[in-house]
Amino acid sequence: MLLLVLFLLPTIPVSARSVHSTTNVDLLPQGNFHDASAWTLSDSVSFSSAPAEHTTAMVADQRLTLLHERPEHLVSSTVWASSSPTNSNASIGAPDGAYTWTTGPVIDVTGFDVSGLIGNELKAVNLLLAIAIPDGLQQDSVRISHETGGTYDLVKTFAHTPTGIDYMQGQPFAIAFTDMDNWSWNDLASLTVRLDYVSVGGTDDSELRVDAVGLDIDMVTPWYGGEQATAITTTTDVAIPVEHLELDAGSSNGVALGTCGLQPTVAGVEGTWTSPTLERPPEQRLGRVAMVAEAGTNATFEVRTSTDGSTFGGWQAHTIGTLLPDVASVQLRMTISEGCVNGLSLDINDPTLTLRGRVFGEVAGFLAAQTRWAAYVNGVVVANEPATTLGSFHLEIPVGHALALDEDGVELRIGAVFTWDANGSASTTGVEISSAVLSGGFDVTWDEDPVCDPVGDQTLTEDAGGIVLPLLTRCTDDRTSSDSLSVTFDNAAPNLVSVDLSEGQIRVALQPEASGIASITTTVTDVAGNSWSEGWSVTVLNVDDSPVLSEFPGVVPVEHEVATEVPLQVTDVDSTELTASTNRSWATVDLDAGVVRVVPPTPGLVAVGVTVCDATSCTARTLDLEVRALADLHIEEILIDGEIEPNQGDVVGVTVYVRNSGAVDATLVDVRLLADGALVGTGTIAIIDAGGLGSVTIDWRIPESDDLVIRIDAEVDRGATIDERDETNNLASTVVTVKAAPEPTSNNGSASAGLSPGATLGMTVLTLVAILGLFAAFAPKRVRKIE
Repeated sequence: MLLLVLFLLPTIPVSARSVHSTTNVDLLPQGNFHDASAWTLSDSVSFSSAPAEHTTAMVADQRLTLLHERPEHLVSSTVWASSSPTNSNASIGAPDGAYTWTTGPVIDVTGFDVSGLIGNELKAVNLLLAIAIPDGLQQDSVRISHETGGTYDLVKTFAHTPTGIDYMQGQPFAIAFTDMDNWSWNDLASLTVRLDYVSVGGTDDSELRVDAVGLDIDMVTPWYGGEQATAITTTTDVAIPVEHLELDAGSSNGVALGTCGLQPTVAGVEGTWTSPTLERPPEQRLGRVAMVAEAGTNATFEVRTSTDGSTFGGWQAHTIGTLLPDVASVQLRMTISEGCVNGLSLDINDPTLTLRGRVFGEVAGFLAAQTRWAAYVNGVVVANEPATTLGSFHLEIPVGHALALDEDGVELRIGAVFTWDANGSASTTGVEISSAVLSGGFDVTWDEDPVCDPVGDQTLTEDAGGIVLPLLTRCTDDRTSSDSLSVTFDNAAPNLVSVDLSEGQIRVALQPEASGIASITTTVTDVAGNSWSEGWSVTVLNVDDSPVLSEFPGVVPVEHEVATEVPLQVTDVDSTELTASTNRSWATVDLDAGVVRVVPPTPGLVAVGVTVCDATSCTARTLDLEVRALADLHIEEILIDGEIEPNQGDVVGVTVYVRNSGAVDATLVDVRLLADGALVGTGTIAIIDAGGLGSVTIDWRIPESDDLVIRIDAEVDRGATIDERDETNNLASTVVTVKAAPEPTSNNGSASAGLSPGATLGMTVLTLVAILGLFAAFAPKRVRKIE
């Protein structure tokens, strides 16, 4: 059915498969005669099953030989002496037991009647002696001679025999004549044979008894006969390049299918049948149309051609059995007026049997009309040639019509018949076939489409994960590995889903906040361009998304009983009406402002549950708070001890009052004092209770300068060693007005030039305080945790 599919391609859906290659197929590989076992050889006598004696078939030396080797036709005839010049009448005729005996006188016999044999070629003559010598010969002897032309030639002597001899019982003694070229039929007809007992001495050793003397003559005689030899071979399991046309296909007018085939609807009235479009297989050509019909069928044919399988030219008369035009497509039209067409066949590539060989040897003596060789394909005679024409031959015989008789194989039979009417001479004749080639076979190797398991429709949910679907591991192709197949996608809704291939799998990813149906076409293509495709869909179901509440920072530091706002980020792509709540009475959510407001009543780590809901779902987060109670230091007052306007050069005490308005005590509170930016000194307040007031006094020697107005700056906890509620209120300033230093007065020794012990001690204390102040002023600040 393969060829039928190829013929009718335009009438059926065209597959995407492509031709991979086309090759010629040897329909008769055994035609090179390399394998003798591929041939079945036989021979027989003509018109008989008896084996032939002189004709044989053989496959040897890469050739088939049908050999006829006819030997000389030799016939033996025995004639006996019919007269005796010595009146030895008991010794004439055929052996009969009566004999003539002698112990001295000779016995002559003659009269060999060869009149009925004259004309045949003499090949050999044996002298037959039916004789006996009862006793052994000690001294006597027996001599046998024959006479031709008046001369006796001795041919045999019996002497010194230890015992008697007897050739009267059983086969006669035979003596072959030599030099047959010197013998003729006349010589044999006039031959006289003499048998002589030669006695020596007075006593005879024995006696000679003669029953008969004859001639056994071998001669070549005319003869006739007939023999044949045959060689048969069969090719199976090959695609025969012939297809039977379906007579019920195509179109008809005035004809109909009957039990015999296609016949006119009305006897004697012409009807027509037009075939479907017949298209040649790839890289081949259309051959010949053959018809099988009843005797007396009258059918004519027309053909029209096309180059594209759809547009045809005009109808042209066509002779059945001749080559169709070498075009891409044809249509046949058959007109029937009488009879019945059993079937039509169309061969491809014009299958041709090519025989090369020769006829050799001698052909004399053969009957030319009955000596021939022939070739048969599937039982149909395709060659019938004379075997009497010597020389080489080269025959090319179209055999498509014969191949049509067997859809499964090819049988080739080559035989020769040798019929002779010869003179009996030897003859050798042979028909030799050196090669038998049957062309036209072909094979089309297709590159088929890839085949994959269907992916099928998929249903996903909005906002859920995508899906990965196996593809290439479930694809096969006759010539391309799965890894080498290429895959493309046609996505009708890229705004809904994205589709690609990753490691041989289909990866479907959802687009954010999208729902609907996406139609997708997957196409898998092999390296030859053949493809498999599937249309499938992805349905994305709509989902009312929950509000999205961003994560809070790990731990949010807040102050005990102090209102604090913590940022809150909420989104909902599907809803605008949101509600929010917490699990703490002192915590509220302001969605408009995007904050959580807390006033924690208790220090420590506190978890606050925050829940935001739309109409269908809620999202909850936990806000972790570190509630701390802090001190809060600020300088409440700076006071200058002593006069309101001290003099330059005076040493005065500057008292700094520090208030702790926080919730916990503050210890080791350092205070730093500057005058016009110059460090005056530092001091430390050991402890300031929550809500309490602490102070420290720092001595200041008013510098002598042109400035009578001095800015005093005080800073508490400059090193930020104390956690405070507010770190920005630790500075305070004031302005001091001083008077110029008075003129010094002279002292004539009533006062000591040195310092008093009290003054020395005071200056030492001031020096130590100054050093501590410098350390506090320029020491690095403590590491603070940045919230």
